[in-house]
Amino acid sequence: MADFAHILAALPVSPGTPPQSTPLAIYLRLIDLLASEVIDGDPVATAVAELMAARQAWQGTATELLAALPRPPDSRGWPKTGQYLSGRLKEIASALRTMGIIIDHTRAANPRRTRLIQLRTIPSAEHDDDIISPASGIP
Repeated sequence: MADFAHILAALPVSPGTPPQSTPLAIYLRLIDLLASEVIDGDPVATAVAELMAARQAWQGTATELLAALPRPPDSRGWPKTGQYLSGRLKEIASALRTMGIIIDHTRAANPRRTRLIQLRTIPSAEHDDDIISPASGIP
């Protein structure tokens, strides 16, 4: 995706073209739209977004996160175990990142090296620059 964005950023633009009409700007809006559709259509993504709307960070095991997430009324496809939830989070991580929610999978510093999930939100201005910005280039 980044290579394609580099190509779009390098395309010549006619003088007087509004910044929101450049190929890169249109592409970025489409990425945001797609991420929004993924989140709206996925109960786990919706629950994570709802959980993180009221906080800036969360940390715990996948099983603890499963208990903390608001369960949708229609629970078909809802993870039954922490392991399944962890896999689902990896699948939707890029869509959530586009919405400003970062997911990190780490290990605790205890003897058992417990697997942890860290969720955090980033301010919208920071995550807009972090994804791709025509002015600042591509990370």
